[in-house]
Amino acid sequence: MDVSHVHRAPHPNGAYLLSADTDGEREFVYWRTRSAGSTLSPSHVEAWRELLTGTRALITGGIAGALSPSSREAVLAAARTVHGAGGHVTYDPNFRPRLTGRAGARSLLAAMAPLTGLLKSSCPADALALVGTADPVTAAARYRALGARAVAVTAGAGRLLLDEGVRAAHHPVPVNPEPVDATGAGDCFTGTATARLALGDPLPEAVALGVAAASLSVSGRGGTGRVPSFTETAALAATLPPPAPLPPTARPLPLPPASSPPPSSPVAPRTGPDR
Repeated sequence: MDVSHVHRAPHPNGAYLLSADTDGEREFVYWRTRSAGSTLSPSHVEAWRELLTGTRALITGGIAGALSPSSREAVLAAARTVHGAGGHVTYDPNFRPRLTGRAGARSLLAAMAPLTGLLKSSCPADALALVGTADPVTAAARYRALGARAVAVTAGAGRLLLDEGVRAAHHPVPVNPEPVDATGAGDCFTGTATARLALGDPLPEAVALGVAAASLSVSGRGGTGRVPSFTETAALAATLPPPAPLPPTARPLPLPPASSPPPSSPVAPRTGPDR
């Protein structure tokens, strides 16, 4: 891993605490105020301009954008730079009510979506808070209405919805028979899928590899306890049945505006896997 572009700040790294109840449901508590990450700013992005204009893909998300006002602007500046140079941008809203309010998260989402080649969202947690629905199909349509070119919606174990605009399909998610910890599974999906897109894989194939990697990753404890190899990932992805296309009649038309979801929509509790 190349660390030559890492900037250091005279602040501690951020941290989070994880607790679980007797049913195994988890809750995260974050400490990011005055962390090194919160010092991220557009000046850093400017220093990385040559790197960003030459990269094939950028992954960023709502957590980075919620650390501070300057980090929010940095996330936008980086995405605009990569997008403007013809690179791919993957965005995960990753709504965390203890880090930011819905208004701020929705504002950042609205600015990021038109720059995004793949938007990954959990449902109901992200979708209910940000686009006012607990239905994956409707959520994908609302994210696309904001400008995202393709949307992957995770809705727990079993399957993932991929909406590419011209078509949508449910992708099967392999069940891990010996799960240990789902922390970071969503990040594993996002990283794997984006890496494969950067290498030239078609989106459905990249997503299939992403869900396979995510399933394998839950065999370890913590976000890095189990990092599957590509050989393992590809072998598991090859066993998956083909995606199930979504009938056109099942997709909401016309697309509702995502910028103003119903104000009465509750925020889904952030429990279970940290997607």
